[in-house]
Amino acid sequence: MSSNERQVHLLDYWQVLLKRRWVIYSAVLLVTGLVTLGSFLIEPRYTATVQLQIEKYSPNVLPFQDVMASYADYRDDFYETQLRLIQSRNVARSVVRELGLRRHPLFEIPPSGETLTEEELEGLVADMVRAGTEVGMIRNSRLVNVSFVSRDAELSARVANALADEFIEFNARNAYNASEQATESMARLIDNLTREIDEKERELQQYAREQDIILLDEKQNATTQTLNDLNVAFTKAQTERIGREARYAALKATPAGQMPELMTNDLLQQLTSKHAELEREYVKMTERFKPAYPPMARLKSEMEKARARLESEREDLYQRLIGQAREQYQSALNQEESLGAALDRQKKAAQELGIRGIEYNNRKIEIENKRKTLEELLKRQAETGTTAGLVENPLGNVRVVDRAEVPRAPSSPRKAFNILLSLAAGLGLGVGLAFFFDYMDDSVNTADDVTRVASLPCLGVIPAHDLESRRLSVVRSRSAAAADESRPEIDLATLRDARSQTSEAFRELRTALMVSSPGRPPRTLLVTSSQPREGKTSTALNLAITLSQLNKRVLIVDADLRRPRLHRALEMPNAAGLSTCLSGGEDLARVIVPAGPPNLHLLASGPPPPNPAELLDSEEFARLVETLSLPQGGFDHVLFDSPPVLSVADAAIMAGRVEGVILVVQAGSTSRDAVARAAEKLRVVKARVLGALLNKVDVSSQGGYYRSYYGDYGRDAAVAAEQARSERARASSRQS
Repeated sequence: MSSNERQVHLLDYWQVLLKRRWVIYSAVLLVTGLVTLGSFLIEPRYTATVQLQIEKYSPNVLPFQDVMASYADYRDDFYETQLRLIQSRNVARSVVRELGLRRHPLFEIPPSGETLTEEELEGLVADMVRAGTEVGMIRNSRLVNVSFVSRDAELSARVANALADEFIEFNARNAYNASEQATESMARLIDNLTREIDEKERELQQYAREQDIILLDEKQNATTQTLNDLNVAFTKAQTERIGREARYAALKATPAGQMPELMTNDLLQQLTSKHAELEREYVKMTERFKPAYPPMARLKSEMEKARARLESEREDLYQRLIGQAREQYQSALNQEESLGAALDRQKKAAQELGIRGIEYNNRKIEIENKRKTLEELLKRQAETGTTAGLVENPLGNVRVVDRAEVPRAPSSPRKAFNILLSLAAGLGLGVGLAFFFDYMDDSVNTADDVTRVASLPCLGVIPAHDLESRRLSVVRSRSAAAADESRPEIDLATLRDARSQTSEAFRELRTALMVSSPGRPPRTLLVTSSQPREGKTSTALNLAITLSQLNKRVLIVDADLRRPRLHRALEMPNAAGLSTCLSGGEDLARVIVPAGPPNLHLLASGPPPPNPAELLDSEEFARLVETLSLPQGGFDHVLFDSPPVLSVADAAIMAGRVEGVILVVQAGSTSRDAVARAAEKLRVVKARVLGALLNKVDVSSQGGYYRSYYGDYGRDAAVAAEQARSERARASSRQS
């Protein structure tokens, strides 16, 4: 976190609410007033409620309906369906007919341009009944509350009870209709099943004769055993063929000298031993005789014959072994192919037999299933015949727990609740709007904002001189700010009332300036702002008056050559001044005049020149500032009131020639971007900015130190001063 940033504290949110309190007050008052007015204007409505107990109940007409019932229970939509049925159009129409609501005044249909039939009018009244009906489940129970809301208390009770009665009758009718329809449907199903069973039995007998199906189980067992035997033999032959094939391939890939069968052969071992013996003897003789020696030649010839015979015998034996392995592999392959063909034939025979058997068994099972279904239908037909006869005394799943009574008090509007709710809603709306306005507010409001935005210390906070005119305004307009700027009591506030909040604030600013520079306080000061109408002129004038109250000679220079105002605030002439002095028309000593307050002098702006920036950037102005800053100039402090920094270049030109610059910022009006750009512009010209002054602060909305100090402490001091004056007046009267 940088030095210019700080953590947000809860008190910051409180400051926002305190600052925008009139927004909150307005929102609460508006919402509460509208809701209260509406609550008293709305016609009372009465709610009557009947309580029903609804059990999960469904007639068991068919045995396989249990599967569907389980699926419905899994979805758990039974009670939702019942609630919708209570609010259905059929039930509402029954209530309209039962109570004769078509002729009731509350259900009168307003005349329209088109002609409606009686049924259509009844439907419209039924829609009105449905609109006033409220249905709700009681949590963790099987109880349902059915309510009806209307402007007539007795009518609400009658309609609620009628809704319960008609819904119970509606369920009974549905159950009876379902039993009647099931009885008729089962009669048709029994006839159809009887004909189908007879037809299927004839088809089964015909199929058995055509396929020669006799003793099917024994034939299937014999075929299956043969298939298993062939499968075992084929697997064995396949294993043997794989082994012999592997041996044949291994013999072909193995050289004759490395074959184990050849290495263990007796003849080859003898021939190898003989060749080795001849070779050892030949090597031994080479140590004493030359190769051309006849015995050596004979020995070499015998050794070559022994090697040739060894190679011949080895090759012959190798070829015989490979041939035997090839014959064995071919024999195993032929046997495998023969068994495979037999196995395929047996598989086809078994499959054909299985297909015929499966078809036969399927037809037989189908007949058996139809017979079972027929038996169940005959049994259920007898039961549903008894159930259908219970229409005169239905055993329903809906019972009335508590019938509706005539309500004694209206259910709406709930005036106290509505008012409390509107208070909470208005407070929430007001708080939301307060934070929204604060978020959209881009202006500088506190000393911390000044430090964070401009990276400048805050030299002081000047309270707004006239707070009462702005306390009821949510957003201040620029025209109001302009009118506030031109008020003469602001310009001379420190002179008129030395004990006011404004005077105390300027004395604090004076103290801050006295210690702002090491060694001595700055002698020449420039007071400027980022934009017009921020109070720089009144700030410069009140600061000059405050400095003069220390018995120091103070000169205030109206360097705003474009829109001068100091001469009007001090009621002084402006015929000659800074412009005439810089242009060479007047002597400096002649244009400096006493301003009225002790030790305070004024150098007015003079007539507006056509080139203010050129005059202020001239050598004459530099010499004038240098002259005034010398102790021989006769003034302890010289204050320059300049134009705004961002409007023209005059302030930037003068800022580099004085010992200190004060940037005036109007609280709640000047944007953060304007303050930052003004501070940066002053840094570019290498001005020595002592700090910023937050002007026109609404201390009543800031709370904390500003409010308690400027409010209570200042009032206490004023009361004490008034008491002292009263005591002196009484003492002088007694002496006289």
